[in-house]
Amino acid sequence: MAPVDYLRSPGLVATAIRPRRTVLLLSHMRSYSSLISHILGSSPEIDGYVEMQRQYASRTDLVRLRLAVARMHGDRLSGRYVLDKVLHDKWRIDDAVLHDRGVYPLFSVREPEATIKSTVAMALSRKGGAQDWKADVGKVGDYYVDRCASLVALAERRPARSAFFVGERLIDRSDETLAMLTSYLGLTTPLSSSYEKFENTRKRKYGDPSENIAAGEIKRERKQHDVDVPAEVLDRCRAAYTSTVGRLLDLCDVTLPDDRA
Repeated sequence: MAPVDYLRSPGLVATAIRPRRTVLLLSHMRSYSSLISHILGSSPEIDGYVEMQRQYASRTDLVRLRLAVARMHGDRLSGRYVLDKVLHDKWRIDDAVLHDRGVYPLFSVREPEATIKSTVAMALSRKGGAQDWKADVGKVGDYYVDRCASLVALAERRPARSAFFVGERLIDRSDETLAMLTSYLGLTTPLSSSYEKFENTRKRKYGDPSENIAAGEIKRERKQHDVDVPAEVLDRCRAAYTSTVGRLLDLCDVTLPDDRA
């Protein structure tokens, strides 16, 4: 949307300027980030549910996020929080944003084998997907290792309160994980394993295009993807995963403490 459109919408600008807290879900592709985003976005206290694909070079970008999320929700914001998820290193997050007391970083990682297989299978399911870098197991492994290192670096830069959970805990320990996140965010309405389906649910540009995300609830049974992951790729990613989980458990204030990999 062009800047001039905002100038013609003073009510929208006033909505965006009003101080609100921000949830930044910091994770990687195929980590159940769409699932937790839909759960969070279904809370009456949180607006937003998709990857907005933007950088946070200054606090002004938090206002721009509110503008973008309001636009997506019919030019209004009803909650105390706005949500974005950041899954790629190309989206810069400056210290001024990480250190902002109104920003609530939420870190999450998923074990690598299922992550890699899901990423590659999703790429191959698209027309022309074989030419996508995400269809290359080795490149996806490189992305996973690099992203794990970046998540640790982000957590090391955060001087205040942050939260972390292993992605699988959203599936196998749903109640406990959602209770932890409810407490971390200070929500008055507990997060639920059931969630809304939104206008952009299943649209590829915005996140998970699979049938599971349209279920409206956490599904325990997950599809198994027939993708071969070479041992050398898997070993490297598993080492990164183990190290990352350990570091994030040490660095983040709110965790499930028995989640050591």
